[in-house]
Amino acid sequence: MNLYSKLIAILFLFFVGLTSCEDDNFPSFVTTYPVLSINGDEQITVAQGESFSDPGAVAKVGDEDVTVDVDDPVDVNSPGFYTVTYTATNMDGFSVSTSRTVIVYEPGDVTGLFEGKRVGRSGGPILISSKGGDQYLISDALGGHYEFERALACGISRCCFWV
Repeated sequence: MNLYSKLIAILFLFFVGLTSCEDDNFPSFVTTYPVLSINGDEQITVAQGESFSDPGAVAKVGDEDVTVDVDDPVDVNSPGFYTVTYTATNMDGFSVSTSRTVIVYEPGDVTGLFEGKRVGRSGGPILISSKGGDQYLISDALGGHYEFERALACGISRCCFWV
């Protein structure tokens, strides 16, 4: 067998090896992920005790609507920041998620939802709620400089201040 014949035999075996595999060995498909859009604003505020009606979200895969699963932990009786998560899954099992923030605030003269004033950064929502008596919780006292400075005493996860 000359060199030319050996080369042809090797190429033939290589070609047969590549083309003889079954489809199960090479899973390949094209999938279209859902496009998920929330209805309304990305941040919603609700006064403590008022009702919250989630505007929801919509999802499509191509031109078809798909189901949106919602994880809604909002408790309108407890002030705080809540994350409502929306998830949509396509028929191949691939999912996408998005979320909105719902802020439940305690209305009052000192309590409520305020815009933070930070040094060197943009502001953000600051939630102040009453602990009873003359004690209050503030959601983000360590994120920057705020107007509320008198007798600030901080714990690990939340800060209290007395006015």
